[in-house]
Amino acid sequence: RLSASLNYYFIKQADGDDDIEGVTGYARSYDDDYENGFDLAGAVEYQLFDNLLLSLGYNRSAIGGNEDTHSDFEFSLDSHSICMGARWTVIPHLDLNFGFARTMYDEATNPSLHPFLESLEAAFNTDIGPETFNKGVYALALGIQYRFFAPEH
Repeated sequence: RLSASLNYYFIKQADGDDDIEGVTGYARSYDDDYENGFDLAGAVEYQLFDNLLLSLGYNRSAIGGNEDTHSDFEFSLDSHSICMGARWTVIPHLDLNFGFARTMYDEATNPSLHPFLESLEAAFNTDIGPETFNKGVYALALGIQYRFFAPEH
């Protein structure tokens, strides 16, 4: 079995232009300065034996963030995810499920410092510098599934 999906996010159109200028700068809402984003995914499942199903998938996620949206409080990074799984039917009605995923996030920076941080750099004669955001995630899933009623074939 093959499957594919595409989700498109109209984030830029949802921006309410509700920036509030304050004493130390702007208070921004979640959707400010984002571009539109998307998720594109594909997967394949293969029934290797009557009691063993294997799967493999990929997801590309482009969030729409940029150097204006990244901060210590929020850094939505674009990513690539690969995953694999297996379902083993131990006995009729009882399955064991296994899954593994690896998500690799694209590195991003925020080269512009907030004016408050620039004043700290000057006051302490130090280089806070631009921020770099990067991360990676591993996920492991284990499950037990019991069906009280067998599906009709």
